[in-house]
Amino acid sequence: MSARHRQIAGMLLALVAALVGCTRATLPAPLPGPAAARADEPRAAEGRKLDQVLLNFQKGITLVEHNKLKDAKVVFEALRTSYPHVSVFHNNLGVVDKRLGLLDEAIASYREAIAIQPAYPEAHYNLAIALREQGQFLQAEKAYRHAIESAPDFRDAHYNLAVLYDLYLNDPEKAIEHYRTYLASGGEGQEEVTIWIAALQKRAERAKEGQ
Repeated sequence: MSARHRQIAGMLLALVAALVGCTRATLPAPLPGPAAARADEPRAAEGRKLDQVLLNFQKGITLVEHNKLKDAKVVFEALRTSYPHVSVFHNNLGVVDKRLGLLDEAIASYREAIAIQPAYPEAHYNLAIALREQGQFLQAEKAYRHAIESAPDFRDAHYNLAVLYDLYLNDPEKAIEHYRTYLASGGEGQEEVTIWIAALQKRAERAKEGQ
């Protein structure tokens, strides 16, 4: 299974957990005899409803993958409206808005996802990328760090935080730290990143000599 498919599978599992968690509290306990069959009807209806939500969610993912972003936006906006408590709908709507160039809307959606699920590494990561593109480098740093706190082995977050320190915040020592973590986790471009680290080490040494 590819990393992309694993990510989608993870989102689907989180989605199922969120939806089932909210419906269970509203379902009546089974009763014996004919009453039990009647009591099962709401469960069956909820099951069909959940299946439809999952189908719509997968439809939105497929539309994004085929770059049909306006159609995907309609799907995720409808899901978010129907299930405002499900963080993944806010996050995915943010992803679509980001690709459409609607950075303010994307940032608002990522923040909504995080408000619902504070330990949501992908939402923090997506927020960091959007904030960096807006030039809010210190806020982006904070968001990357939250992503890593929620998922310490989040390789892409380490890499992009290293880039932020390297190119935007002029902190070579912190950049080296996160590039090394990225390499240690098996990140791609090992030789290239190793060269960057060597250059950063020289830069850090020169900075210390100039103090």
